[in-house]
Amino acid sequence: MRSAQFARLIVLVSVAVSACTVKDTDIPSLTGPSEYALSIEVTATPDHIRQDGESQSAVVVRARDANGQPVRALAIRLDMAVGPTIQDFGTLSERNVVTGNDGLAKAVYTAPPTPQGFNGSGTTMSIRATPYGTNSLTSVSHSVSIELVPPGVILPPGGAPTASFVVSPTPLSAGVAARFDASASLPGTDSSQLTYSWSFGDGSGASGVAVNHTFATVGTFSVTLTVTNDRGLTAQTMQPVSVGATALPVAVFVFSPAAPVPGKEIQFNGQGSTAPSGRRITQYLWNWGDGETGTGALQQHDYLEEGVYSVVLTVVDDIGQRGSATQPVTVKFPDAPTPTPPTAAFVFSPAEPEPDEPVLFNAGVSSPGPATRQYRWNWGDGTTTDTLEELQSHTYEEEGTYTVVLTVIDGTDPAQRDTDSKPVPVGIVTPPTP
Repeated sequence: MRSAQFARLIVLVSVAVSACTVKDTDIPSLTGPSEYALSIEVTATPDHIRQDGESQSAVVVRARDANGQPVRALAIRLDMAVGPTIQDFGTLSERNVVTGNDGLAKAVYTAPPTPQGFNGSGTTMSIRATPYGTNSLTSVSHSVSIELVPPGVILPPGGAPTASFVVSPTPLSAGVAARFDASASLPGTDSSQLTYSWSFGDGSGASGVAVNHTFATVGTFSVTLTVTNDRGLTAQTMQPVSVGATALPVAVFVFSPAAPVPGKEIQFNGQGSTAPSGRRITQYLWNWGDGETGTGALQQHDYLEEGVYSVVLTVVDDIGQRGSATQPVTVKFPDAPTPTPPTAAFVFSPAEPEPDEPVLFNAGVSSPGPATRQYRWNWGDGTTTDTLEELQSHTYEEEGTYTVVLTVIDGTDPAQRDTDSKPVPVGIVTPPTP
């Protein structure tokens, strides 16, 4: 039991943080961080020590910005006060401290010795921590108490803390930040403060009630949380955390025209690409397949020569994950139109020639074909004629019916041809139609 004659000496550790004050017409001061931009947490471990001139308490000031990230290189001055008056009561290992890369500034408080013959009720004192450059008139205090107990007083036993944490989002993916929150942990009876130490099972750690961590690889990691209360009692909990493969962004692109020709610009559009949920695409990287590259969702590119080019679009999301798509782009001049083949046809007169009578053959009724045409006549009497002329004359010496064949050949490569044939009655009179 505590003696009624012994006083409780409360050491109040206060951190002054500048608040943002906006007058009606004034622009807010830029001399220091605002309460909304700077979060301060102060702990003292343990917070019950003897007033014997030797007992110590570790004072930690933790500074975080609005995003929960450590505030680095923040200079803080520590002062002791009794009541409203600044004065020394005990000692501080440092009067001026600066937060490190972890956002922490540390000092050690050593209790003063109990005055000889002391039997009073003690004194309440405070330690104030003020960031440089702040306006003390608009400061907001954060505090933690340390109880100094005169020698001979037995400290009551404290209850052990309880460690607990949750992880989000789930499932976890490699390369994606996860949030670890230990706010459900309890300090135990006769305790009001906790410090938090994290081990993520991948060789890294952190401190703080809620922290972010990114696993670089896929696997199962044993995440351990250790909490320590202001009585120096600790508790620990471990959770296995499974980290899966990170979803990749999907690259998609289209281009036009679909049949491009050399020297003409082609429009490429990669805006159809998508990032996994909660992420966004930050880069579009093009490889045109001809030694040139480009960046941006919308691009133009031309090819100087015919060929088939393999175009690759790579998209990168905001955590550095990549996805690619490849398409062949065929560049060529359009083929020449297929020429229309000729159509062979001819007429002759007289219709019923006599032997040794010249017969005039006219191939001019043939449909015209491209380039120069050649007319090849087979007269049906064992003779032929090759000519470029449409009109030809031929004489048959004997009576009979002769089958005349005309072949028309155009000037393309390869050549196209067509034939026509007709019977020619020589010396044969066709009886009149009744």
